[in-house]
Amino acid sequence: MANPPPLPPSNASQQPPSGPAGPVDWHTFFWLFFRFDGRVGRQVYWLSVLFLAALVGASGLFVVDPDTGSVVLTPSPVASFIYTMSSICSILVSIKRLHDLNMTGFFALGLIIPPVAIIMSLWLGIRKGDEGPNKFGWQRDARPTQPPPTMPDDGDKE
Repeated sequence: MANPPPLPPSNASQQPPSGPAGPVDWHTFFWLFFRFDGRVGRQVYWLSVLFLAALVGASGLFVVDPDTGSVVLTPSPVASFIYTMSSICSILVSIKRLHDLNMTGFFALGLIIPPVAIIMSLWLGIRKGDEGPNKFGWQRDARPTQPPPTMPDDGDKE
């Protein structure tokens, strides 16, 4: 049996990364919650929102009110720090989600206004992002290892 002909050499330096970046590590965790760059898809967006909501819920102290018999959330001493950090992290994840939609992170300012935040959060979690590379990164759900691709500007056509 003859050996198949060798494949032509690939020019890997010009190709975008393919597939997931590997197992999640602390660098990826830090990137997801504390950096502006890159893109995340719907699944990572919802998982990070649920993680932050669980973190906020776990930071409070649930107490039974003796007068009414209902369960009341009384903040613990570290709760306000956790609330603040989770709000900041939520905005940073939303910026990455906006990047996946090929939109600037400036629109994340809408998350500061409570009625707009609810609608915008649902919209970010439902709307499908760009399939291929866009001006914010080569792929979604992976820590950027290369600068974003330069995309042609459609406004300069003559």
